Amino acid sequence: MKSSHWGLVLLGVGLVVGVLVGSGVMDRSAMAQGEKGAAAGPNSPRFQISAWGNAVAAQAGPPKVERGCYIVDTVTGELWYAAADGQPKKISEKLR
Repeated sequence: MKSSHWGLVLLGVGLVVGVLVGSGVMDRSAMAQGEKGAAAGPNSPRFQISAWGNAVAAQAGPPKVERGCYIVDTVTGELWYAAADGQPKKISEKLR
């Protein structure tokens, strides 16, 4: 039975990658933020945005689609909400 070298090379590479991933060497752990929050560093982002969308099937006609986003100001701690294409509205003065 004749086998090519490429098959053996790919098998070896797959085994090495499998061992590295399985042992956790290639994992990137999350790092905690400082006491001042995300805005501690000069290059840290000021705003964090979380967008969402939802489609609900209707009895007749097209589905009802809703979407929006939450915006957190990491410097002041204010929380804003923007529905679809509307203007953002403040829903919280300061988050803990």
